[in-house]
Amino acid sequence: MTMFAVTMTIMSVTSQEAKQQPAQRKTPEERAEAVSNRMTKALELTAEQKQKIKELILKTEKERRELQDKAKGTREKMEAEMETDLQKILTPAQFEKFKKRKEENKKRILF
Repeated sequence: MTMFAVTMTIMSVTSQEAKQQPAQRKTPEERAEAVSNRMTKALELTAEQKQKIKELILKTEKERRELQDKAKGTREKMEAEMETDLQKILTPAQFEKFKKRKEENKKRILF
């Protein structure tokens, strides 16, 4: 139950951080420091609690980053395979239109 509460707090704080500064990707160490500082203020943690929470957050952030990196490689591979298959189905003009729309969608998501 405690782990669930800590995880939910971390997710809440990290999602707020992402909304505030989407252009900067913090290191796991920076995120652990920031989250543990905010939790210390909000929950009046002792120094020992803060250190333990910081270690927990750091571990979780490193694992999350590793999973994201693995998923990114898998996703990119799947997208490349799909494009290869689409190229066999669509005409060259249709495929170019598809690629153009895909790029426009990427730009919209980033901004």
